[in-house]
Amino acid sequence: MASIHFSPRQDEVLSLIADGLTDKEIAVRLGVTQRTVRTYIERLFARHSVHNRAGAVSVWMRASVVVQGQPVGRNADLAKS
Repeated sequence: MASIHFSPRQDEVLSLIADGLTDKEIAVRLGVTQRTVRTYIERLFARHSVHNRAGAVSVWMRASVVVQGQPVGRNADLAKS
């Protein structure tokens, strides 16, 4: 299976989407234009073959690295639940 990689900026955008922020709110938070946020999201959709924000967040949350059987990275906290 191919490795799924997200850049630090994509991680930021997806985290803010997961928090329920709108494109406008994300733009303000990141100090970019709303159009730039939209471009980030459109590229995420295309790269990961998803069609909506929920799909993008789902792919992002499932992406994790496992070291010696223990999840690390963004999913480490989910595994503790």
